[in-house]
Amino acid sequence: MTTVEQAPDVSTRARRAFSKELFGGGHYRVEIGAAIKGAPMVNTAELAEKLGLSRQAVNQELRLLERAGLLTRTGSDSGRKVFFIPDKSLYWAFCAEAVEEATRRLTDARSI
Repeated sequence: MTTVEQAPDVSTRARRAFSKELFGGGHYRVEIGAAIKGAPMVNTAELAEKLGLSRQAVNQELRLLERAGLLTRTGSDSGRKVFFIPDKSLYWAFCAEAVEEATRRLTDARSI
C-alpha cells in the first residue's frame, strides 16, 4: 500500500521551506533528520507514515543519508524490511534544532 502525502499544515510547510533553503532539493531532509534523532533504528514505511510523506520521498532521503555515511543499512529478522541504523553524528541534533528554529520563526512571524 502506498502512503499518500497529506496536505501539510503551515508549520510543516515552513520546515520544508527552511530545509529547501539549506539543502536545495532536499525539502524533507531536515524534517527526516529530526525524526531520526534518538531513534535506534528506522525504516522507510514507518518514517513515511509518521511524517505524512510518500515512501518514495523518504526512501530517496534515506539512501542519500546512507551514501553520506550517516546511516547504516541492515535487514530485519523476516528479511522483508530494510532498516537503517543512525550513525553517531551531530547532524541529527542539528536537524532537530533546525526544525525547532523554523517553528519558532513561524510563531514569531504570526505574532507580528
